[in-house]
Amino acid sequence: MKRKILCGIIPVFLMLSCAKIHETASPSNKAAIGSKLASTRQQQIPPDMSGMSSNAFQLVSKMHVGWNLGNTLEAIGGETYWGNPLTTEAMIRAVKSAGINAVRLPCSWNQYLEDQTTYKIKESWLARVKEVVDYCVNNDMYAILNIHWDEGWLEKNCTPEMQESVNKKQKALWEQIAIYFRDYDEHLLFASSNEPDVKNSQEMAVLHSYYQTFVDAVRNSGGRNTYRNLIVQGPATNIDLSDELMTLPHDPTGAGRMIMEVHYYAPYNFCLMPKDEDWGKMFYFWGEEFKNYAVGEYEGRWANWGGEDYVREQFSKMKRRFTDQGIPGIVGEFCSVRRTFSDPTIQKAHDESRNRFHACVAQEAKNAGFTPFLWDVGGVLDRRNNMAVIDPYIFYGLMWGANMGKYPF
Repeated sequence: MKRKILCGIIPVFLMLSCAKIHETASPSNKAAIGSKLASTRQQQIPPDMSGMSSNAFQLVSKMHVGWNLGNTLEAIGGETYWGNPLTTEAMIRAVKSAGINAVRLPCSWNQYLEDQTTYKIKESWLARVKEVVDYCVNNDMYAILNIHWDEGWLEKNCTPEMQESVNKKQKALWEQIAIYFRDYDEHLLFASSNEPDVKNSQEMAVLHSYYQTFVDAVRNSGGRNTYRNLIVQGPATNIDLSDELMTLPHDPTGAGRMIMEVHYYAPYNFCLMPKDEDWGKMFYFWGEEFKNYAVGEYEGRWANWGGEDYVREQFSKMKRRFTDQGIPGIVGEFCSVRRTFSDPTIQKAHDESRNRFHACVAQEAKNAGFTPFLWDVGGVLDRRNNMAVIDPYIFYGLMWGANMGKYPF
């Protein structure tokens, strides 16, 4: 997701002691040494399966319930430009204490390039992303690191005309990311993109090439990356399009290390719609038990599509198409905005609708073999107040659904 909504990213491969060499080396020798070190770091290293024993099914199962560090590392202009404070380890520990054990780290890279020709990423940014990854893995949590919307250089260019240039950039970025993070164990996963704008088979063929470039770049770096579980996104992360069009890239490691990603924002009128349009109204209520509130001035505000049966049907498609074929998945994002009303009865019905929606999506996702990740930009867990729950209807709905009808408290 690239909108700023209210609902609610190193171990160094080669460590050489070269301080004494630099004390006496000439400028030309220093340049040669730096070039040699850079070249050595880029080389493929032998496969290393230590700490990488879990296949995709096992790892998705271990990621019990997930949360997005939204509008942060992907924020255009800098980490705090979209209103959130700098991420700290204390925040991530508090997320874990809340019962979440996996964090999706939406991340921008394009704005942190030293050179738009070579696509070299600034070391300072790699180091900052590493800090946030470490906050997760050092606390025994799983971290998913992606290339997010990133101003759309890949996601808005899934076309034959842009295929060559986008693949060049995709390769350059993932080679650097893969090598920089390849010493991490299975607690770190890589995800190729976010919400690729693909609607037909021609665009899907182009996206498939981007995914193949991603997989090849990671696998070719060797080490633990030979076995790292990798995530690819369905076209537009839409369930129906994924069911119809999705083809997965070839994994040279073999079967069992690929994970599918979709997002869930349906019905849009209930989840995200900011205002009424001539084609439809915002929905305030969701679920059969709240239908009777849509009367009088609230006529037409009940979600007349996209209810419980629809959610169940959508995730049954994912189970049949992917899980049952050996490919587990994640719901990388889902949420619904909170609207405010002066009438306390209507407010309560709206809030409880949202609670039921999140519980239903989380539960049906788990039933289908997909781990749910809540989209949060600071409106569910308060990043300025020790991650306190400030939207209990979303949070406890998520936890109830992810725990298959039981609260983990």
